[in-house]
Amino acid sequence: MLREGKSAETNSENSRKHSVQVRALLEKGNLETAQSNYSEAIASFQQSLSICQLGKDKSGEAQSLNGLGQV
Repeated sequence: MLREGKSAETNSENSRKHSVQVRALLEKGNLETAQSNYSEAIASFQQSLSICQLGKDKSGEAQSLNGLGQV
């Protein structure tokens, strides 16, 4: 039982870390787009998309794809 608790805690912690990382990459992509640094923006959105796909984060995937579409 202790293992299950630790596993759930670890999964939750990883999910939060990924969420923070995705938000940061999306913001970076938006900033790079606004500054006309398009190759950097694309790289940020693609990295965000990869993280979201691995974590099965559909909302994050949509935001990443939207960012790519705006570049």
